[in-house]
Amino acid sequence: MGAEVDSKDNNSRTALMWSVQKNNLLCAKILVDFNASLDLQDTDGDSALHVACGQGHAAIVRLLLDCGASLVLCNKRGNGCLEIAAKAGSSDVAMTIVKHKRLVSTFMTVSS
Repeated sequence: MGAEVDSKDNNSRTALMWSVQKNNLLCAKILVDFNASLDLQDTDGDSALHVACGQGHAAIVRLLLDCGASLVLCNKRGNGCLEIAAKAGSSDVAMTIVKHKRLVSTFMTVSS
């Protein structure tokens, strides 16, 4: 029997967070397929999405958002995902977030 998909290390980082840190899209996808929790936060309050935004990994940001990761979580410094992407200078990630928010708000307007 293997480890639990949401097992944490000493800094409360999960395998999903580590795969995001290493920009391993395939590993992140497998973990998500095995129901890894998307919104767990480490000791700094960072989720996998925060990590992806800070590292500039747009493809992983898209994966996490498409799978339902929260855009409203803030870390212990009070930073949300868009702010983290902006501070990291990642325009690709910022645009991915903005496009996702537009799609969600358009869908919500149409389905109401």
